[in-house]
Amino acid sequence: MSVRDSFSFRQRPHGPFKLLLRTPVPLFRWGLGGLFRERFLVLVHTGRHTGRMRHTPLEVIAHTPPKKTGTNETSVDYIVCSAYGQKADWFRNIKASPAAEVWTGRKKWCPEQYFLSTEEGASVFRSYFADHTKTAERLLNSLGKSHDGSEESLHRLATELPMVRFRRQPAET
Repeated sequence: MSVRDSFSFRQRPHGPFKLLLRTPVPLFRWGLGGLFRERFLVLVHTGRHTGRMRHTPLEVIAHTPPKKTGTNETSVDYIVCSAYGQKADWFRNIKASPAAEVWTGRKKWCPEQYFLSTEEGASVFRSYFADHTKTAERLLNSLGKSHDGSEESLHRLATELPMVRFRRQPAET
């Protein structure tokens, strides 16, 4: 195995690469989650075999900011994608038991979770590719995936890389 393969998403992370990917967790714990803006979140979930709390940093690929209407604020959605498909431990864990908490910026909140359909996932990918073309190309390349711009390709990716929406409800007053 080459050093290049050690720092690739084509296989489950291990060694120094795994430590690097977990760097956001202590930063969020220390109150420095704001450094990541709305780009990353930490998912707190229960291990399906151990019952232990797990903390998984995830990249946010779509985000709807809150809107104020008078004194009311709307809910906020964060959409994440499972790079390892349905086999990812965090994904399997929240299928077995809903997410306990999500950390964004300096906020910790209990989410409503929703697994996106293939159609919804394809729509999110379409927007992501339009807004972040170079990043999307690099990410897909690191996963050993490709996208040729077709609708079929979007649907294939949405099937292979399922998405979850975490919704934060407005703070109750």
